Amino acid sequence: AAHSARAPGGTEVPLEALPGFVSPAWGLDAARAVQPGTSPPALHFVLYIPSPAQRPMAVLGEGGEPLDRNAFALLDFGGVVVLNPGPAGELGQPELEPVLETFLGYAAELLGLAPHRHEGGEPLQWQWDAAGVARDYALSGLREGCELLEGAIALIQKLDTLPVPQQVALEVAGAAHHLRRAQEALGNEDWAATARAAQAAQQAAGTAAGHQSMLADLHIPEEHIVAVFVPYFVPAAVTLVSIAASSWRTWREERGGGRT
Repeated sequence: AAHSARAPGGTEVPLEALPGFVSPAWGLDAARAVQPGTSPPALHFVLYIPSPAQRPMAVLGEGGEPLDRNAFALLDFGGVVVLNPGPAGELGQPELEPVLETFLGYAAELLGLAPHRHEGGEPLQWQWDAAGVARDYALSGLREGCELLEGAIALIQKLDTLPVPQQVALEVAGAAHHLRRAQEALGNEDWAATARAAQAAQQAAGTAAGHQSMLADLHIPEEHIVAVFVPYFVPAAVTLVSIAASSWRTWREERGGGRT
């Protein structure tokens, strides 16, 4: 978030910052994977009230203008509404009713439900676009897999002091393999296979980027690396200097003897 130029003292959340807006400190698990014996992933709908120092907080859209609903939805998480309370700080029906309507709309959108009214004024019904949900889920997973792999490669390019750990190389190769499988499934419009392969690519790329040995190397200052290896270099350097000095004295003696 950045300070707002429209509202002095306020805060703006640009579009590219929305995925990182959801903090791990909230304790809400947005993992996609459904493991045996565990519950399916849940959709979360969060009412976020900024601190007084951040108010008013505005969520920006693609054009950089504040969104009317001051809210956003994330495919693998749910929805977040940012509410700036009034001076009294009260949260009653007038403030919360639009929030709940926004949550309902996001839930329908994320679950692939679209409102449909039959001719003749019959009651509103919902139609489920299961194929659309599967397609959006697969494409989102594929995009995230590519971004994670690009991030892992960017970290590897910073490893200029030690070789790339073998496990990291294997994970990167595995991520690339899964992305190729996802691309093939995408060409066949097999959304389920695309999503599975993309998820496997995300896991492999994430493991590579978070590998302990690589992170340790990235965070070791160069002076520390020198300090570690100097004890090994000094004995060798002393030996080389001693040999060079001995050779130089021998050469001088031989040369001096030749002159006499």
